[in-house]
Amino acid sequence: MNYKINFDFSFLDVLKFSLVNLLLLVITFGLALPFVFFNTIQFITDNLEIMTKENFDKKVGKEF
Repeated sequence: MNYKINFDFSFLDVLKFSLVNLLLLVITFGLALPFVFFNTIQFITDNLEIMTKENFDKKVGKEF
């Protein structure tokens, strides 16, 4: 039995497929990136007071 594989995609099908993939990527990164940036900024602001020298000496000690 001969099977003929049909690669008869129209340009419109390929366009639709790539647009859907692009849309899924945009949605995924659009949902994920704000959380990443927000957590990073929050972490930095939480640790800013520790990063100043006086508070570092108070919290960690004078051994450094």
